[in-house]
Amino acid sequence: MKKHSLIALAGFIWFSIGLALLGKGLHLLLSLSFVSGKKTGPLLNALMYAFTGALVPSLLFIVVLGLLLGMIKGRWALARSARRTIARIAPMQGHIKLTKLYRIHDYLLVIGMIGLGRLMHWMQLPSDLHGLLDVTIGSALVNGAMIYFRYAIKMREVHL
Repeated sequence: MKKHSLIALAGFIWFSIGLALLGKGLHLLLSLSFVSGKKTGPLLNALMYAFTGALVPSLLFIVVLGLLLGMIKGRWALARSARRTIARIAPMQGHIKLTKLYRIHDYLLVIGMIGLGRLMHWMQLPSDLHGLLDVTIGSALVNGAMIYFRYAIKMREVHL
């Protein structure tokens, strides 16, 4: 693959997983109250108390909080990871094998994140906290993916 295609693929992977987690987190939060009728969970209960029992502002607050935390995490933590991957791929010459996209360290990190997700499910973390974490991580991945896309576009323009 060409460098810009490989970098765009890395961004697409992050973007796809981020959208999936955002959808899952939003589904958890919305089904928590509207579908199942359950309005329990430590975070949701505290917010409903603060918002005098109003459900919609409480859920909206959780979603906005997750998006903001994800944006911060994406701009600082995941941006560094994306730039390291781009810096490693950029000096490579010619067509690059797909297996060179990530290092073993990156694969271990992904396995650890999947394990953390399974652990949250196994521990039956309250849906409001689980939804907040999924929205946060999903938002962070989408923000991090934008860095890959920007660099892929710049590299493509340089090589045209």
